[in-house]
Amino acid sequence: MLDDVGQRLTEDGYVDASDIEVSVQDQEVTLSGTVSTLFEKRRAEDIADSVSGVTHVQNNLRVRPR
Repeated sequence: MLDDVGQRLTEDGYVDASDIEVSVQDQEVTLSGTVSTLFEKRRAEDIADSVSGVTHVQNNLRVRPR
């Protein structure tokens, strides 16, 4: 599951996953790190949530100040 989330984030054309950390415990995914826009933050959460077996996504991503 961890590899699936990481791969999907990396392959997505709208999310820069270089500063995103992913952890998984008991089918719950936690996203932490920084992204450039609120859109990226929301999209990363949607991507993680779409992975088979994920029951919850805790989105701790922060949007970098401009």
